[in-house]
Amino acid sequence: GARMIRLIEDNDPSAFGLLKELYPHSGNGFIIGITGSPGAGKSTLIDALITEFRKLDLKVAVIAVDPSSPVSGGAILGDRLRMQRHAADAGVFIRSMASRGQKGGLSRATKDAAIVLDAMGYDIIIIETVGAGQAEFDIASIAHSTGIVSIPGTGDGIQAVKAGILEIGDVFIV
Repeated sequence: GARMIRLIEDNDPSAFGLLKELYPHSGNGFIIGITGSPGAGKSTLIDALITEFRKLDLKVAVIAVDPSSPVSGGAILGDRLRMQRHAADAGVFIRSMASRGQKGGLSRATKDAAIVLDAMGYDIIIIETVGAGQAEFDIASIAHSTGIVSIPGTGDGIQAVKAGILEIGDVFIV
């Protein structure tokens, strides 16, 4: 899985053929999108979700989409430290991916990685997006359910409506 995702991230020509083979085996996983401003508690929420899904014996994959480093093009933040207590669990896969500056905050590679993880038998695929002011509409197009995490008393409700972020949420977590 990790090797295939690396090929996808590197735009390796062999990845397309492999994706075509995997695609018919996908469609069983439930994709959850989690977005919100930095520091709102997305990683803490996802950590708790992993714990609860694992209690139900569900396999969980997390793709954390980080802002791209302008120097290397790689993910700046690396794997989320809070989630690392699950790293030794064979039923949990956690991967950071760079957004590579794409407008919606999700790269094509993120969508393809979700297909790979779905085909590999992960029951739940959580995609955490950066939520740093860019439009997060891409997440709504691939997630079955989208959660927006926000901090109480911050931001202007009118600004949030103008930005359109409230339109894509299925669940709002404060």
